[in-house]
Amino acid sequence: MIAVSRHFFREVWTHRLLALKALIAAWACMPLYNLLRVFALRSLVMASLDGVWRNSGLSLFATSFDEIPKSLGQGMRTAGTAYLLPACAILILMAWTFGTATGWLVTRMHRRHYRTIVILYITSMLATVLPNVAYFAVAAYTNQTFGPIFHLLLYCANNTALVAGIIAKGLLRQKDCRERLWGV
Repeated sequence: MIAVSRHFFREVWTHRLLALKALIAAWACMPLYNLLRVFALRSLVMASLDGVWRNSGLSLFATSFDEIPKSLGQGMRTAGTAYLLPACAILILMAWTFGTATGWLVTRMHRRHYRTIVILYITSMLATVLPNVAYFAVAAYTNQTFGPIFHLLLYCANNTALVAGIIAKGLLRQKDCRERLWGV
């Protein structure tokens, strides 16, 4: 583990500008992703889309905390529990799609050392997700009602799909898999 960690940090440090460029490119897509998630949830129940367009660019990072739970709650009140399954499926599918798209983007930023850059991106994603998971877990434990527990589970499922998409497209590239399996 020490040798792998040293190699990883050495490679990131050696290519720090390319690594930074790849991280900035991937993270710059996050506001659009968050806007599309809110848009999808609100359009699922044909709710008003006025609030989506009034959000500033910086507040779009907070949609997991504010807008998405509000949209899910509004959908539950207007459409009932039948709304939850398609809404959750859409969110998870969008997370997977965003993960694969940004995984592909990151691999294209530095093709020669793509594994290191993808692992750096996954690490940066986990560094932002895990504190939120802890926060939601504490909220779910203290409230012990359906809303916070459901929010914790959906947040974990979303981010698991996101990281799985990054891994699938970033680390498990088709060309590498073909070379390993068939020597082509």
